[in-house]
Amino acid sequence: MKVWPFGVPCEVLLSAQNRDPSVPVIDGCRNIHYVTASHALPQIQLSKGINPIARSKNGQRRPAILIRSSPWKAGTAETSWLDVFDLDNGRVRYFGDHRADHTVPVGSTPGNAVLLEALAEHRAPTPSIG
Repeated sequence: MKVWPFGVPCEVLLSAQNRDPSVPVIDGCRNIHYVTASHALPQIQLSKGINPIARSKNGQRRPAILIRSSPWKAGTAETSWLDVFDLDNGRVRYFGDHRADHTVPVGSTPGNAVLLEALAEHRAPTPSIG
């Protein structure tokens, strides 16, 4: 597992279509459903590009925001963009979940909104702001 320059761990995990939590490794990477399996919580869903894991009960902590990409689709009619995950330097260029057919303002789709919220929290000068 890599650690980004600001101390946040990051790792590329794979997901199989059958979402089997009993398989620890898929194609040389850890299986996200194995890593996140829980008897107390529902299985994570990666059907959308951005999955904000629910905040803690007191609302002060979100354990993760999962971002899914399909780099093999880049440059196709379905996915004309290329998301870039630069784990060595702690940067992601991700085009979010706002598609051309969405009628809501840019930044207000569920995934983009949670990323903007996380950005505001990370830039906040004190823990109580954000």
